[in-house]
Amino acid sequence: MTIEKNGDFNSYKIKSKLNDFLSYIKNFDFSIISYYLPKDLIKIHSTSINHWHLFGELPLRGDDPIVPIKPEEYEEVYINELIKLYNDLTNQKYTLETLTKQFQNHLNSQRKAFFVAEGLKRFSRDKIPEAFDTLLEELLVSIEVILFNYFENNMEKFSKIIQYVSSTSVTNNPLSHRLKPSDLAGCCHHLVNNHRFKWVDDENI
Repeated sequence: MTIEKNGDFNSYKIKSKLNDFLSYIKNFDFSIISYYLPKDLIKIHSTSINHWHLFGELPLRGDDPIVPIKPEEYEEVYINELIKLYNDLTNQKYTLETLTKQFQNHLNSQRKAFFVAEGLKRFSRDKIPEAFDTLLEELLVSIEVILFNYFENNMEKFSKIIQYVSSTSVTNNPLSHRLKPSDLAGCCHHLVNNHRFKWVDDENI
């Protein structure tokens, strides 16, 4: 089989091009090139969302968001659920502004947990997208083991679930090595905030 070649290959000035290249290299200012050690390159690459997939190692978490004095609009659902919980327990009609000192302290502690988990959510968003949502789904499956048990009241249900998730061991999620003590309790409030379950069922209101 004969392959025909089209074009005048004798017209290529290889030697001329090579001389131009050598001249360019000779006159190039190599002082503009920096040298990086492999460890420095890895550190730079660690800011990429692809770093985990290539190296299987996550950087340390930064600081969690500061809990704002006034609740943000995106906290509305889980905070309202907590207030319903207090009202269900006491048969009162508390609002955010009229909570007793005890319930205010309880709410503040739960908001702290929510924002610790919010820090994990943002860390996941920047490093391993979707890992936080996967963690929430895995946690919900775990919670459902006791969610529909019989409890004396809804505050007992709340306490048992928070206690249960706080002692849960997470091993199969890439975020597992970056979890903080309050993360899973805070994740419960994220699930409530996402309308995945309630502390007080509608028939109890």
